[in-house]
Amino acid sequence: MNEHKVLAISLVFSTVILVAGIYATTLYWKSKETEIKKVELLTQKQEIKRPNKKDYLVGNFDKGDLFLISYIDPECIGCKNFYKLEKKLIDKYKNQKSVAFIYRLFPLYRDLSGNDGLHPSAGLESRAIDCVVKISKNKNKFFDYLESIFRETKSDGKFSKIQLENLAINLGIDKDKFNQCLNDEENLKDFENNWIYNYKAGVRSVPKIYIYIKSNDAFMEVEPNIVMIEEIINKFLESQEK
Repeated sequence: MNEHKVLAISLVFSTVILVAGIYATTLYWKSKETEIKKVELLTQKQEIKRPNKKDYLVGNFDKGDLFLISYIDPECIGCKNFYKLEKKLIDKYKNQKSVAFIYRLFPLYRDLSGNDGLHPSAGLESRAIDCVVKISKNKNKFFDYLESIFRETKSDGKFSKIQLENLAINLGIDKDKFNQCLNDEENLKDFENNWIYNYKAGVRSVPKIYIYIKSNDAFMEVEPNIVMIEEIINKFLESQEK
């Protein structure tokens, strides 16, 4: 092979490498640009949703003025412990129509990029809870099913679909309807949109607790400390008596 041919082949080879490098670099930055846009989308600030009749609520929605809003994850040990204490609080104030309690699901099953979070199975568990309520048309099933998960889970993020299915059947939920609901793309889309909304609103960890005073249209974030929350409720009730 003469020198001219060697030079020509070398030039072609170098050109191919250069073009491939440019193409790879372009793909890399397009990928990075997509990730940045995804992060920007998720971090645009929104307001915490005001109490609404779609919420899982204990109390009187229409007469309630102080709403204790708890964001929880069914795989979260801290949420399980807080839930047990909050039930005692609910029992204490059950005759106070101006005080109501709301539960919202915020599973830590993913991160900003869609990768697995602290509790990978919590997303499926949360969707299963919604499905049980939807199929039964009974919001009280939210608490029955959530408590059954709390009893059974090891909080290791590995709770299986079969386990969820069996718990649903134990509550009288039809197996086929349950699986159909879990596999429904519209339900999944609604769930994801709700998760993103809550993330944008500032929910990052669980249990995350807010107090909403309807008469003032005001939110207050509080620590998941039952003693402190009880003091706030008592002061609120005292102010109503004046």
